[in-house]
Amino acid sequence: MKTKKETQRSRVTVPSEDACDWLYSGIVKKHFLHPKNFLVNDKKYKADGIGVVGSPDCGDMMIVWIKVDKKSQRIKECKWRTFGCASAIASSSVMSV
Repeated sequence: MKTKKETQRSRVTVPSEDACDWLYSGIVKKHFLHPKNFLVNDKKYKADGIGVVGSPDCGDMMIVWIKVDKKSQRIKECKWRTFGCASAIASSSVMSV
């Protein structure tokens, strides 16, 4: 039988669709569990721009790749990879749609 501390730890490290004690909004939960535009392998991805931001001290790091429409000068595609907490991952996903 799991102790209360082990149960709390598993809620934090193993998110699931039916976690009862979710502290974030439904939109944050949706984007954390099912992120949009996450770039797994950037080796062959041809980006027009790349941005890196974050702090290893706090644990959140984000890389963003964008493609720009040459005619309109607008972002036509945004990919990302974030290492961090649920809100950092979810906000990266929301930013990319």
